Amino acid sequence: MVTSGLVLAGVGLLVLGFVDANTGYGNVWWRLAVVGVGFALAMSPLTGAAIQAVLGAVVQTGVGLGSAFVVAGAVTLAGFALTGLWLTKSL
Repeated sequence: MVTSGLVLAGVGLLVLGFVDANTGYGNVWWRLAVVGVGFALAMSPLTGAAIQAVLGAVVQTGVGLGSAFVVAGAVTLAGFALTGLWLTKSL
């Protein structure tokens, strides 16, 4: 699933490279749809695998499942803070 998603996203991004100001909407929407479907197929499993790997490593160090949840919570809140700062700067 990840491989096919990355292929779709890559192809969609490549064909988006040929869009210019004169390209009609009918010729753009399908390219965006291909990219969107590709990223949807790829990103969710990749994110899950990354989280599983990190939390699995924390649990395997012997500190326990509670510590894995603390690490997951801290990383999630750090992501919240970073995206919050980034979004406020871009406004």
